[in-house]
Amino acid sequence: MDLKTKLGSNFATKLNIIEQEAEQIWKKGELYHVYYTLSWCRPFKICYQILEKLTDGLSSSENLNETEIFYLLSAAYLHDVGMQCKYTDDEERAARISELKKRPYTFQDLIRDEHHKRSGRYIKENYKNLKLDHIESEIIRLISEGHRQEKLDSKDTKISQ
Repeated sequence: MDLKTKLGSNFATKLNIIEQEAEQIWKKGELYHVYYTLSWCRPFKICYQILEKLTDGLSSSENLNETEIFYLLSAAYLHDVGMQCKYTDDEERAARISELKKRPYTFQDLIRDEHHKRSGRYIKENYKNLKLDHIESEIIRLISEGHRQEKLDSKDTKISQ
């Protein structure tokens, strides 16, 4: 099943915008983690292949609807953009963590450990550029943040108002 072909023109257009935005983020050429590839589409392609395999085995009563497909594909594009988000206090925070752990801990380690939350923050702060409404952005944010094995039912993982 080709998930993209299941999208109507409205969602297909929005997904195209998200794809272009994700491509721009990755093409900036900044790399904050030495073990991460700069190939912007690789994380999406891997997720897309997995989603294709997962949804291929669904029965007709379990098939995803167009909205669900849009949310999943959008999150697939955006789930790792946090790897490209460096904040001004990252090095200071990493140094404090390094002292607490009594071992080297770099700002790259911090970015890797927090990238799912940074992806969520990016989505939340840029939902208008992504042409998403508030509800769409919150759902995509939660899926993106959840890819790092977050407990989605915890009090820390909630829809923001």
